[in-house]
Amino acid sequence: ALLGGISIPYCIKVLKIQQTQKKYVFIVFCIVSILVTVHMWKPRGYKIEQPSFYSGIYNGTTDTGESSPVWSVRFMEYAPSKRIDVIGGIATVIERSRTTTEHRYTINATIPSQLLENTLFFPGWNVYVDGKKTDIEFQDPNHRGIITFRVDEGIHEVRVVFQNTKIRTYSEYISLASFAICIMLMIRGCIWRKR
Repeated sequence: ALLGGISIPYCIKVLKIQQTQKKYVFIVFCIVSILVTVHMWKPRGYKIEQPSFYSGIYNGTTDTGESSPVWSVRFMEYAPSKRIDVIGGIATVIERSRTTTEHRYTINATIPSQLLENTLFFPGWNVYVDGKKTDIEFQDPNHRGIITFRVDEGIHEVRVVFQNTKIRTYSEYISLASFAICIMLMIRGCIWRKR
């Protein structure tokens, strides 16, 4: 789009197209753009999957390899049998809900317990036990790169949530500011041309 926005006015200037002909050049450009891209409007062979499909390991791919963080095992050796496991202590877990960015559990710990949430840790994942942020242990040598956390004795509501980090938030603000500057420059250019 940017290349077209720059090259079309340049071509009009170089080819010395008259003011009355510019409308026809624009129409031809639009028609050519539609004809060239119409086959890309709906991808062929696209398979629609339920969101739950994307919450596990994609068999036959290397999605647990090159996309894994450096502190994890390069390839997960096996698909976990449960989404969350009690690896220390005594506790029962009830899964309340699960999306790609938020997992909710009710945990009843008879004694202080350690839990393994079978999700690879990336910066941005946070664990909240009864609404209070708790530490994530992701460098446990027995469970490298997997979200591990502790709960005290009792019944707890646990949320494992993926949220923006500071750098992601700042980059979104920078993108928004850049977009606003582009819009202002376009408006300024339109006003300047009218004068």
